[in-house]
Amino acid sequence: MEGRFKKGLGVLCVCVIFLFTGCIATEDYVKKSENRSILPHRATKTDWGNLDERLTNLEDEFQMMQASFVGAKTYIFGARTVPGGGAGTGAIDDIADASITDEDACLLADHANLRFLAYSWLDASASAESYPDVIKPDDSGNGGRWHQLALVTKTGTDPDVGLIGEFTHDTDGANETGDESLRGYDGSNQFCWARKLKCIHTTVIAPNDLADGTRDACPIWSNETGMTFTITKIEAWSDTDDTELNVEEEDADGANNTTVDALNIQTDGTGMYYTTETTITGATIEANHIILLDFDDTDEPGWVKVSICGWFDSNVD
Repeated sequence: MEGRFKKGLGVLCVCVIFLFTGCIATEDYVKKSENRSILPHRATKTDWGNLDERLTNLEDEFQMMQASFVGAKTYIFGARTVPGGGAGTGAIDDIADASITDEDACLLADHANLRFLAYSWLDASASAESYPDVIKPDDSGNGGRWHQLALVTKTGTDPDVGLIGEFTHDTDGANETGDESLRGYDGSNQFCWARKLKCIHTTVIAPNDLADGTRDACPIWSNETGMTFTITKIEAWSDTDDTELNVEEEDADGANNTTVDALNIQTDGTGMYYTTETTITGATIEANHIILLDFDDTDEPGWVKVSICGWFDSNVD
């Protein structure tokens, strides 16, 4: 079943009021006529003629008002069934093509999947039908399709959330460069549903005590997500000054070893040394590739901690 909201309601009310006013005027005419009988007075042709003229003028005004809305109005349809329901079922593809204009909208309740979908009509679209992304009306020719709209939540740099089940989009995460997050609420606290940046953490104790082959290629992570991982920052700490190492990557079979970035841990801290790198030499870690650490053979740190942060490219077919 399709529903349509029109802006002529206000005009209809005016029309009713005008008609009522016309009847009052006719009654007033009756009372002032020479016929003072208490019997019902039959309105003359002149009486109704004046009312007809008023209604004709009102109709002209209504048509002018309708014309003023053309190009500025957007109708919102409602559908209770997904495509394929057939005629008279309230399916979205049962909405008559001729009744839809460019940029109209439709709200669809997909009961089978317990979800709510929004669509916008594009007159120029001839895209192939593919539910839920694109819907073609049953009576459509080559032009015009319903295209799914994204339902956007509250967004900002500090979008507070205070209702259980609600979530908001924090565009700068927790003020980490390049980060974003989704906030939720548990009834007492705002918590992080998800964040854009993901971090890999590893700590190696006495790396110089490792066998030569392990010290030169110590695996710490493999990308098993099916997505490409892009590194945006590497941080490292050590208990000794000028600790040098390379972050490297290679194929799953150990072939094609390349340098991700070279690190020199030399900034003085309190009881430790540290470094931060945001210009990464080889930032892209493909799916199924391995990240390794290659320690300098002459350094003898007691421990080294490395954190590698980045994001996954989810644009995967």
